[in-house]
Amino acid sequence: MERVPYTEFPGGFNQVVLEESFVLNLKTTMSFVDFQMQFAINENYPLYTPPPEKDEDGDGPDYSFRRGRLFFPNMEQVRWQSRIQPYIDPGTGSVDYGAIDYFYREGDTYYLAGFWGELEITCGEPLLEIDELKNQPRTPGNPADSPAPQPS
Repeated sequence: MERVPYTEFPGGFNQVVLEESFVLNLKTTMSFVDFQMQFAINENYPLYTPPPEKDEDGDGPDYSFRRGRLFFPNMEQVRWQSRIQPYIDPGTGSVDYGAIDYFYREGDTYYLAGFWGELEITCGEPLLEIDELKNQPRTPGNPADSPAPQPS
């Protein structure tokens, strides 16, 4: 079976770099899996802006970030290969789920892993939603209304 990386999925997956993004929250139910995300965006994103410039020591982000979610609807099956409790900072109480280290499809099953665990999901096509695009008015000429550029 052919392994298809997430960057080749329809719906804007080529606009984000999941390995550099942050999982903010993860919710699983009997019918869906929902990752709340801080997405690292790339130049394919229709409202792309470059990251802030690095300081004189070379410190600073390599990406610009946008909030959104990665949603797996109409689940037929979800299997946790491993599930890890996220790190909770004792001083601030903030939760660190890390990133999505890999995400691909083989056949009808999606495979994902990160600091939070490892999942196999059989479901409908996953959805990538970026809040900034969701909130844009639909007007002619709006780059958010254009289909995502396809990799060449």
